[in-house]
Amino acid sequence: MTNRQTQGEQLPAKLNQRVRAIASRCEKFTASRRPSVVLLEWIDPPFSAGHWNPELVRLAGGDDAIGVAGQHSVGVTWDQIVAADPDVIVLACCGFDVDRIQQDIPILESSANWNSLSAVIN
Repeated sequence: MTNRQTQGEQLPAKLNQRVRAIASRCEKFTASRRPSVVLLEWIDPPFSAGHWNPELVRLAGGDDAIGVAGQHSVGVTWDQIVAADPDVIVLACCGFDVDRIQQDIPILESSANWNSLSAVIN
C-alpha cells in the first residue's frame, strides 16, 4: 500500500545485523562473567519483565535473574529481588518516561535491604 516493499523486506535484515553486532560486542565484555540483572517493568508492586526482555538482557551481556524469556511478566516480592541480589537493576516501567520513573525511586530506596544489594553497592 505504501509502495515500499523493498525497504520493508530489507529492514528486518538490517535490524538483525545490528542486534548481532551489539551482542558480539557485549560478549567481549562479559566473557569471564555475565552480570545478573533484574529488569523491572513496574516498581510498586514490583514486576519482573518477561516476554522478549530477558532475551534483550542476554543480548546485552547479562543474565536475567528473575524474568523468563517467552513467559509473561510476573509480580515479584521484594524478598525475591533481595534473594537474587542482582549486579544490575534496570527500570523500564511500562508507559513511563525517565522523569516519571525517577519519581518512584524513593519507593525502592525505602525497601528493606535496598542498600545491601550488589546493584546499589556497586
